[in-house]
Amino acid sequence: FIEWLLDNFYLAQREGLQAAAELHGCGRIPASKDSAALFTLCQALIRSGGGRVTPERCRMFLQGCQLVYVLSRRELMYFIPILKAAAVSELASLYGSDICDLDSAALWAERLFSTLRALSTLDFSDILESVDRTEQILKCDPAEVYPYMSEKTRSYYKKRVEKLAKIYHVSEHRIAEYVLSLSQNSDCEARHVGYWLFTRPMGEEKKPHSGALYISANILLTLIFTLLISFAARNAAVGVLLLFPISEIIKNLIDLILLSTVPPAHIPRMELKEGVPSEGRTICVISALLTSEKSGASLARRLEEFRLASRSCGENLLFGILADLPDAPNKFMPEDDKYISSVKTAIDELNKKYGGGFFFFTRERFYSKADKRYMAWERKRGAITELAGLLCGRESSLICLSGNTLSLRGVRYILTLDEDTRLTPGTAKELIGAMLHPLNHPVIDDDAKKVVSGYAIIHPCISVELSSCNKSRFAKVFAGHGGTDPYGSDSSELYMDIFDNGGFAGKGIIDAWAFTECLHGRLPENLILSHDAIEGAYLRGGYMGDSELTDKFPYDILSYYKRLHRWTRGDWQNISWIFGRGRHLSDIDRFRLFDSIRRSLVAPFSLTAFICAFFLPKAEFAAAAFVALASYAFHLIVTAIKNLFRDEREVRIHFHSTIIRGVSGALLQTVLKLAFLPFEAYICFTALITSLWGMAISRKGLLNWTPASVFEGKSHGVLRYVRSMWFSLVSGLAAIFLSPSPVGKAAGIIWFVSPFFAFLLSKITIRQTPVSSSDRSYLMQCAKQIWSFFEDFCTPEDNFLPPDNWQERPPMGIAHRTSPTNIGLCLLSCLCAIDLGLTKTETALGLIENILVTLKRLSKWNGHLYN
Repeated sequence: FIEWLLDNFYLAQREGLQAAAELHGCGRIPASKDSAALFTLCQALIRSGGGRVTPERCRMFLQGCQLVYVLSRRELMYFIPILKAAAVSELASLYGSDICDLDSAALWAERLFSTLRALSTLDFSDILESVDRTEQILKCDPAEVYPYMSEKTRSYYKKRVEKLAKIYHVSEHRIAEYVLSLSQNSDCEARHVGYWLFTRPMGEEKKPHSGALYISANILLTLIFTLLISFAARNAAVGVLLLFPISEIIKNLIDLILLSTVPPAHIPRMELKEGVPSEGRTICVISALLTSEKSGASLARRLEEFRLASRSCGENLLFGILADLPDAPNKFMPEDDKYISSVKTAIDELNKKYGGGFFFFTRERFYSKADKRYMAWERKRGAITELAGLLCGRESSLICLSGNTLSLRGVRYILTLDEDTRLTPGTAKELIGAMLHPLNHPVIDDDAKKVVSGYAIIHPCISVELSSCNKSRFAKVFAGHGGTDPYGSDSSELYMDIFDNGGFAGKGIIDAWAFTECLHGRLPENLILSHDAIEGAYLRGGYMGDSELTDKFPYDILSYYKRLHRWTRGDWQNISWIFGRGRHLSDIDRFRLFDSIRRSLVAPFSLTAFICAFFLPKAEFAAAAFVALASYAFHLIVTAIKNLFRDEREVRIHFHSTIIRGVSGALLQTVLKLAFLPFEAYICFTALITSLWGMAISRKGLLNWTPASVFEGKSHGVLRYVRSMWFSLVSGLAAIFLSPSPVGKAAGIIWFVSPFFAFLLSKITIRQTPVSSSDRSYLMQCAKQIWSFFEDFCTPEDNFLPPDNWQERPPMGIAHRTSPTNIGLCLLSCLCAIDLGLTKTETALGLIENILVTLKRLSKWNGHLYN
């Protein structure tokens, strides 16, 4: 018996340590005498069953408990870890005692170990939810919204109840009861319990965050430190040089503090278990520019991928291509028909394959007097405006060349994506569910024609596509680890977390009616390039950090800075909305627009500070250069400080990656930013001049935009980098030959070689390891042996399912059992066998078909195969 106890000691140790880890951050919970009340209750539960705990006993025990002692949400949340701790405590007392009755002790220990095993594998969430008094009260929501919300949103509501209970010093279920009574005595949107939890908590008016303190802190602290340094240096020029570098440091520092103390915001949403309902009918469109005959097949393939990734949405999610033809000297060009025909053919094939649901929209070019060219009206902004108008029954110049326009009736939302964006599985459903939640319904101020509560736009977190992260050395440093994170939590966005205002990043879901009501005929033509910033301000954009889209990252440095040039031009062209045009916008919306302009001036002023330090070797200019350096090294400094205080367990990397990250990644980013500083300053300054000249004088080229796909994929020689980065060469040569400072000369050398360095960093890095003929022969032999296993053993006797194993020694033969893992491996092997030419295509596809027929007949749990 003692040996058996020792053999099972690992289980008690494992579950005990896991319980301790889960309880580490639980905070204070109610106590009775010397221990937590919940721990005492768990001990009673274990002892009353002689050490055995089952889900049904837990349910009955907790239901009885709630009649006498109502457990809080926090106590229910930690019920299982505390129950584990109580079971381990009972085992500890058994291990440490003198055992007289071995049979009784063995039975007791066996039941305790069985309890620990059950607690580590079974899902108790349904039981805990069924006994949660707060949950049951909120489920009586008169608006009948709460029961159909997502699990995460319901948890968010209960956290809010817990917070209000602490504020008002009453129990959580009393708060829930009061909120329910307010809902029952209200009309319209106030009948939803969430209205009295968030919009008007407990019936009190919620004071919105105006952003005045945040804006004032940024401006005043920047001015104070700039003036202090100017007075200390006794040089006003130093103050002017440092105004924007200091503003960058102050802004980053304030944002860092706020993001460290404020939890990420959560946008409530409906679960949509049965798919998207008719009132949430949505069309997902790719905004694209047709640049070749291959565009049609490529865009259609992307749409089909989106449909497969969003199958759970059902028939109320439609898909479309919103395509424009490139600018041209004439209204019609010879290649137009080829481009349009390629898209129409591809979309028609999709409609035939899936029975409809796909659309192809395009527009005729119009003559732009300013640019003296034929082009699509207002580019992407115009296309979305025309589509919103079409869905709202207004006049529209959009031409639907493929798809049944009758299917567009009742479409309420537009999910807009770029041609290099990927729609990850579940994201469309999450976004539509958020738009359908009553707390998010947009409310428009009729006078200002602006959304004042709710959201008319919601956009998710935009991550970098996995394939982009390793494409070049430049991408490895700047793109991040990339891909989707299935275990990720909410990501932070300062304006959303603090001010409930997430703006818009150009890719997300739009309420077509609100878009049309607020923006129709409102915005000037031939001016707005960064339209998403203005749209997010008027339509009150929301940021949903726990949903994700992926986007490409420029692997080529020149493409990266071309994008920066376009963004900077767009920011400066929005300058009038900071002042007169933006009178209806909130202070925080105008500050967001101002901040984009401020950020574009950091590089030119920092470069000027460095040049002054290199050419005018005075202490005050050296100090200015040091501050400018600090503004660029801020991320490195913060990463290094975090690394010093980080727990060793957090430092472990749980994946292999060639991405450069951590302190080394931050150091490389800082070094490269400084090496390319002259080029960045040149890009920002020329973007500023181009925009101001276009707005004030020429009125030309204000909407110039070229997709990244036009540049990427082409091989560029080193001369192109030299021509494009000529300013870096000139700056470097000037510093090398004219700077009296050794540091200036060293910087000059780096700046001079930066175009060549950029060329090397931008080269596509595809590692190809040559395989010898002997290695190839060996690998093919292995592949044949693997395939022969499935070919020989997936037989009609076993319904074509792969056996778990075949034992040769001792000769036990086939194990007539399988698992989802075995089946998945077999299906993948069928495809590999076709690719490697190990079997006929018909043979492998026949096996796949037989397996799928069997899988349809198998019993399942919530759609999942039993193991």
